[in-house]
Amino acid sequence: MVESFAGGVLTSVSQLCNVQVFDQNDVFLAYSMRQETPSDFSAKLDPRIQTIRINLVRQIAPYRDLLGLFEMRKILKKVNPDILHLHSSKAGLIGRLANRMVLGKKIKVFYSPRGFGFLQLNVRSLKQLMYFYIEKFGTNLGGITVACSASEAKEASRLRKNNIIIIENAVDTDIIPKKDWSCEQTDVIKIGTVGRLCPQKNPQMFEQLVMNYVHRDNVAFCWIGGGNEGFKFQTQKNITLTGWLPREDALTYLSTLDIYIQTSLWEGMPLSVIEAMVSGIPAVVTDVVGNRDVIEHGRTGFIARNLKEMVDYVDLLTNDSKLRMEMGQWARDSALERFGLHRLRQDITQLYRGNYSIL
Repeated sequence: MVESFAGGVLTSVSQLCNVQVFDQNDVFLAYSMRQETPSDFSAKLDPRIQTIRINLVRQIAPYRDLLGLFEMRKILKKVNPDILHLHSSKAGLIGRLANRMVLGKKIKVFYSPRGFGFLQLNVRSLKQLMYFYIEKFGTNLGGITVACSASEAKEASRLRKNNIIIIENAVDTDIIPKKDWSCEQTDVIKIGTVGRLCPQKNPQMFEQLVMNYVHRDNVAFCWIGGGNEGFKFQTQKNITLTGWLPREDALTYLSTLDIYIQTSLWEGMPLSVIEAMVSGIPAVVTDVVGNRDVIEHGRTGFIARNLKEMVDYVDLLTNDSKLRMEMGQWARDSALERFGLHRLRQDITQLYRGNYSIL
């Protein structure tokens, strides 16, 4: 079950469902649509996966949430699953409540937060506290929390200890084009990011970074993605905003970058950074949950604690083409070893069979 069915969560959940079908399991996907959910999302799914749409919304909406709860209860009674895996905060709460309402067979429940809501830095502290206690209430409903990074597991331990495991995210490395450094255009260095224009991705910091280079004609920035139709960068110089692209086109565009930037305020474990690494591109990322778990500082990229450090690290990479290529190759080697779908398949299979160790 998933509510946040868009972006990286859509990709991760689709991969998870597909590997389970490959192992001859019956898979049912209960999902809700968001504005940014692509209309052709079913193309990502194996046709043997049975999809069921539920009417949940992102924000707290008591009436809609109550309807969603009874919808999910009805689905559980009809499907009678052996395993219930919940993805994103709202699905985690609604799904566990619905499971408590169903009598009979005991269902194994797993919960993947995909980025805790209480880590949001764009909301007031009172709202963060509310999200924290909603998550804490959810942990008391049972289930195992499946963190996608060590730092997310650390945050999960604030809610409840002794019910957490870590399974890192993965990507389909075969479909990600490798950067061709032999064709590097040394006259213009391309720096960019991939993602939805939203507070989490912190486009304001991205623009502040760009402002440090407006007088350099050999540096160009791009934001691969869209989302917030009302958002516009104040400076139009040196920035290209692509809008939403088909996944294949976005990955091809990504492979043309020389430096990847991630200015997120919070993450779970960002697929876009992993994809940049697979492509062979060094990354400069903010020091937040998820980002710091992917990048090995000083080897596969740099982790910046603030804007000044980010500018310093970008300067270092823009002025040293050899360092860009070396770090890019280290990033690719690391990602291919660590983030392939074969590893995810093994980890998930062991999880569902009960072969895991609680942190």
